[in-house]
Amino acid sequence: GAAPAGAAGAAAGAPTQSHGTRKIFVGGLASHQAEGDVQNYFQQYGPIAEVLVMRDMATQRPRGFGFVTFESEDAVGRVMVSRFHSLDGKQVEVKPAVPRGDQSLAQGPAGGGRGGGFRGNGYGGHGHGHGPHGGPGYGPGPGYGPGP
Repeated sequence: GAAPAGAAGAAAGAPTQSHGTRKIFVGGLASHQAEGDVQNYFQQYGPIAEVLVMRDMATQRPRGFGFVTFESEDAVGRVMVSRFHSLDGKQVEVKPAVPRGDQSLAQGPAGGGRGGGFRGNGYGGHGHGHGPHGGPGYGPGPGYGPGP
């Protein structure tokens, strides 16, 4: 009376497919939704290691997308059962975040495509070609003014 093979893993319900990553991309956040809102929602899928919401360097306002890193790949599999999630009534889209080097996660309307900013984890977001404050004049301060 040997137990049928594979019975051990099946107890957890639907088999979750591993995406080989513990990190997901979350897009479509409302402008007031920040790390806390994202964490409160996604922690139902598993323990969260890090939540990062991208902000505009100049205004520090959330830019409407970010990343969630879970403690395990299983949690990513559970989240990815549905590609769209409703976060406080706002529909957001989730995708597995691709490890660096895989460029398929080029963000759509970033202006200037993949310029420097998105390599690595996308911290900072320079190189997104936002409009006319040209050149290297990006100091840390709020030096953007309306210009001449």
